[in-house]
Amino acid sequence: MARIAFFPFAEIGHTNATFGLARRLRARGHDVFYLSLADVQDHVRSQGWEFTPFFEDVFPKGYLDAKYALLRARNASLRDRYAAATELDARARAQFTEVLFGDDFAARMSALRPDLMLIDAVYPLPALTARRIGIPAAIFCTTLPLGRDEAVPPLSTRIVPGQGRWSALKARAAWTWFDLRGRIGYVGFTRAKIKELAGRYPELGELCDFGTHLQHGPRLKIPTLIASCQSLDFHRASTDHLHYVGPCIDLERVEPPLPSEIAGDDRPLIYCALGTHDEHAPRCRPFFQAVLDAMSRRPHQRLVLVVGKALSVGDFRVPSNAVVMRSVPQLKVLRSATLMITHGGMNSVKECICLGVPMIVFPLAWDQPGNAARIAYHGLGVTADIAAATPESIGAMIDAVSTDLGYRARIRTMQQRFLSENDSDRALELIERLAAQRPPASA
Repeated sequence: MARIAFFPFAEIGHTNATFGLARRLRARGHDVFYLSLADVQDHVRSQGWEFTPFFEDVFPKGYLDAKYALLRARNASLRDRYAAATELDARARAQFTEVLFGDDFAARMSALRPDLMLIDAVYPLPALTARRIGIPAAIFCTTLPLGRDEAVPPLSTRIVPGQGRWSALKARAAWTWFDLRGRIGYVGFTRAKIKELAGRYPELGELCDFGTHLQHGPRLKIPTLIASCQSLDFHRASTDHLHYVGPCIDLERVEPPLPSEIAGDDRPLIYCALGTHDEHAPRCRPFFQAVLDAMSRRPHQRLVLVVGKALSVGDFRVPSNAVVMRSVPQLKVLRSATLMITHGGMNSVKECICLGVPMIVFPLAWDQPGNAARIAYHGLGVTADIAAATPESIGAMIDAVSTDLGYRARIRTMQQRFLSENDSDRALELIERLAAQRPPASA
């Protein structure tokens, strides 16, 4: 059997997106282990996986959380924020250089003896090093494809293709904007380093394409596993190198027990959570209060609201039909929910679909606007701007999605597709083929 390494981007959401596939690979007898920054070490090991931290000298455990907290702090001086941002940029550049050219990084990867590495699409650089030293590598994309496709707008926009000439022009302008941004600052630095790599290893340079977004570095023209279903995506002009392998949701993920405050109430449950990124807390605070105020007028329903680590439960006026918590076991709550108010992160979207829960989406950043556009396009829920949300508008959306049986019917249809593909062996068979194809090392 093969020895398979996952190298996820060092965030909880990105690691969670791998666990379903990892468990199925282990059940087939493969040896599965993880590499990444030390920040996700405890979470990965809590799910029962072997973990090896990398880049401890550049990003020691807790460093990123501390710097991001400083950048978010309302009482931090402009000078301190600038110093933190400058230091982060310098360390990111050092890591980029080490991944592409560092002998220590390549040696540590070789010593682990993987037969295949599955590298996160957000930080695909280790795949280039793997190819350079003769280790098979593929990209594992935890969201929908990130590479440029003239038929599909970037995931960072809410543009829906096929809605007239204006929408096509907006999509083209969005891709042009990404291209222009990619020539300055940190992204301009990454282009220069890839050009340097291509000068040393032309065969690796040919794999790189900067027609992309939401990535550190280029899109790689190698097999890319998309951890979603093509039925959720918009139609693409090209699917070269793309393999939609199903949602890869681990519906048996290890979670703590359901809190007693949530259990034992038969009223329809509305679940509201906006992800794990604390930097959005200032925008979320007034929104969360608006949700609570909307629910205070709907005593026939109940609300579970998750505010994250950066906000305090005591910050809010809480009606009697609501529970406010910093975290909950999401899968367990969704199994009881009739509706989720979400930011549209792909993990939450896939879990809602797999458990048949319609959505109201208030996207915050990254791929969330594009995910929201697809949810609205397929009739799985509705989407709105968080800055314009009021108790009245939120309540109207809750009523509309809760009472229109069409949303539940459409999400059940999508649920059947997702669960069928989640049980499919397509991803496993592709990974096994890739693990058997060891490329030659670059000269």
